[in-house]
Amino acid sequence: MKKILLPIFLLFICSFPEAAKWWVNNSPGINADFPTLKEAHDAANEGDTIYVEGSLAVYDNNNAININKQLVLIGPGIFWEKTLLPKPTR
Repeated sequence: MKKILLPIFLLFICSFPEAAKWWVNNSPGINADFPTLKEAHDAANEGDTIYVEGSLAVYDNNNAININKQLVLIGPGIFWEKTLLPKPTR
C-alpha cells in the first residue's frame, strides 16, 4: 500500500506550479518588476506574493485597487529600518 501512495503523493505535490514573487517600487531609478500596485495585481496569479518596497512617493494615489484574487501582500510595515519611510509615532 505504501508503494502506491508515495508515487501518487509525489505526483500530486509536483502538479502545483510554484507561486511567483513580484516586487513593486515606484522610486525613480529602482529596478523593480512593477512601478504600481495595480500593474502588479493585474499580472499576478492566484497564490503569488507581491512585495511592496518603501518609497517616498505615494503608491497609486488616485487609483482604487480591487483585489479579486488570493494574493500575499507584504509591505515595509514591520521592517522600518530597511525602508525610506520614517518610523511612525503613536
